[in-house]
Amino acid sequence: MSPEDMEFLFQADFEDPGQQVVGLYHSHPDNAAYFSEKDREEALVGWIEPEPFYLVLSVYRHRVLDWKAFRYVENENQFEECQLVVEPA
Repeated sequence: MSPEDMEFLFQADFEDPGQQVVGLYHSHPDNAAYFSEKDREEALVGWIEPEPFYLVLSVYRHRVLDWKAFRYVENENQFEECQLVVEPA
């Protein structure tokens, strides 16, 4: 996504004013679920408030084998893995 598309998404007017985008996801095909240096560079664009969490999926042979969530810790200027709890709908 371009920075303009992401800015539009994060500033979108939802029908319910309490709704907002809280996270982004992408996959690492044939690789582990980790927050790469490229992910860090793309995430540090500085305009998203509040800072979203980032979900990274590990995909091998068209199957998701693992996923990890990361969030930015401002006072440490780094991303850290955070606990991800998936609850049934």
